[in-house]
Amino acid sequence: MAELSTDNQTTVSEKNSCGVFGLILSIIGICLCGFWLFSVPGLILSLIGLRKEPRKAATAGAIIGGIGTIAFLIIGPLMLGIMLPALAQAMTAARHTKTSINILALQNGSDEYYGDHKKYPTSFNELEDGSYILHEHTNDAWDKQMQFEGGGKTKPVITSAGPDGEFNTDDDIQQKDGTE
Repeated sequence: MAELSTDNQTTVSEKNSCGVFGLILSIIGICLCGFWLFSVPGLILSLIGLRKEPRKAATAGAIIGGIGTIAFLIIGPLMLGIMLPALAQAMTAARHTKTSINILALQNGSDEYYGDHKKYPTSFNELEDGSYILHEHTNDAWDKQMQFEGGGKTKPVITSAGPDGEFNTDDDIQQKDGTE
């Protein structure tokens, strides 16, 4: 702390609050691997604190805040590059699961229809008209109409065209008796 001396009286000058807060935020930012929400404000407060004495905390905060900001600029895109493919894969898996659940709901509706009529339905419309299914269950997670084959004496086979939207390809989703 700097002291001013006038006529045998000593008064303590103000601390460099901006520099100290900037240093604290910069240190927190570095501890959080350059998290910009702390590093950038720490850097800014430290730079403001450099205009005032004492400058030690402000200088240290500016250096650490600069390192934290640079670390964020380097690590941020790397993390995005790692996370985006994983997110896309998770979204595809979620759509696949939603479609499988819709197919299962349609199969359960067909089984209930069979229990009431002693024959299987021949279309989604019969299931909808009898309130055995909801209309939204007839679409897959890609919002495409699923395919209904069979009915009458045979249990219907319900198929989704999958992500490519085309039937009879490798990515079609079809469940029979609760299995894929």
